[in-house]
Amino acid sequence: MSINQLWWNSRKPSDATKSNFEIFLDSVSPMVSINPDSKIKVGALKSLEEGHQREGVRGDCFLLSELWKAYATWSGFGAESPFILENGNTVIQFYHPTLSALQIYTTQPYASLSDSEGSTAGSSDQEMEEVFEATEDDALTAQLENGQQTRDHLGHLYLHYNEESDPDKRPPFFVKINELADTYPALMTLKSTDLCPDSWVAVAWYVFVY
Repeated sequence: MSINQLWWNSRKPSDATKSNFEIFLDSVSPMVSINPDSKIKVGALKSLEEGHQREGVRGDCFLLSELWKAYATWSGFGAESPFILENGNTVIQFYHPTLSALQIYTTQPYASLSDSEGSTAGSSDQEMEEVFEATEDDALTAQLENGQQTRDHLGHLYLHYNEESDPDKRPPFFVKINELADTYPALMTLKSTDLCPDSWVAVAWYVFVY
């Protein structure tokens, strides 16, 4: 799921013709509060701006911390989703979210963002690239080694994380995010307008067993 592609204020109306999968997606799509951001930069990256930069364009944004909070109750009690049986009856199923992977790219180096917002925590691009190069993702590692060309396309890497534990040994999604935030505090302070479109999060959902 791209972090910039969220339902913010309302869900779509129920539709009896939806499949069980569509109903499930409706049930687990997070909703977050949006706020105006007068400092948004449109087209901060060359690959997106086509040679043009405009500052001071007003837009809507949300804090990443608000996104993670949307998973707090689901992490503890499961996400409730109706499931339609072949005979037409409906049962309620609960699903448990865990973090599979996370990749955060910012439009500017995090040091610049933290300076402008009065934040002191964070890691440099170089440090993040070193962490990223230590992963087993050879394709993306090769992209990072291309230097500025990759940076112009993807932005500035803040965090890349892959969960390698077996599903039954993974902590709940919200717990894992808070663990990562101890090392990467910007997970709680960055705004959606600070992120590049290449930022994404992968959530694995499993049937909740009481």
